[in-house]
Amino acid sequence: MNSSIQDALALADETLTLAARIFDQRSIADDLETVVQAGHCLRMSVFASAVCDLIRAGHFEPACALSRTVLEAGWVLLAIRAHPEKFEEWLSHANSEGRKTIGRLRVLAEHERGPGMNDAEIEAAIASIPSGKSHSVKDWAAAAGTPQAYATIYQTLSGYSHAEMSAAVSYVEWDELRPVRVRSPDLGLQPADCLDICTALMLDACRAVAGDELSQDQEVALSVLEARRQQQTRRLDALRTDEVAL
Repeated sequence: MNSSIQDALALADETLTLAARIFDQRSIADDLETVVQAGHCLRMSVFASAVCDLIRAGHFEPACALSRTVLEAGWVLLAIRAHPEKFEEWLSHANSEGRKTIGRLRVLAEHERGPGMNDAEIEAAIASIPSGKSHSVKDWAAAAGTPQAYATIYQTLSGYSHAEMSAAVSYVEWDELRPVRVRSPDLGLQPADCLDICTALMLDACRAVAGDELSQDQEVALSVLEARRQQQTRRLDALRTDEVAL
């Protein structure tokens, strides 16, 4: 594990520790949006913690794959904070996904279906669920103000998430076009970048959950972490530029 990854891991750990304190101290709310968004941010922290655990164990590629979930969740959070009306659209996604899930039962043969799954019953079940807009990661990235990240960062992380040939080939050492041996790939700065993404979005989640309930000490701690994260991002960008130059 190189020093860039170690530093990014330490900062992510500090951020998650602060996030846990803020989440635990948040006042109980009774409105749907506040509760659901708090749950969303807690889920983000669980995934970000898992990314850190995988990095610690040396499982860099799975960590990068899992950080894609944190990125998607972060886009939803940022988009709703910028456009509060999108909360209702987000809620409607559950209806859309439910309708699609039940609709997929149509492809099963009769003997593969359980009781109550004939065509008429499937159609009735679909009709009982209100319609909703399908979830589009690309649209959420744009609504969050980072459309370029969908075409770049997100697609890179998707490469770690799927069983593509290029992913398998990265586990082979090559001498020009001749395979030499199987070995774990060197992902360079990518694990540090993934930790940086998780840290940035968890800092946003802290502010979203706390609202105006941040104590003075928490505000200071959060501001310090935000400044350190910005410095880290600039440092990683500089290192990446140097790599390209080489």
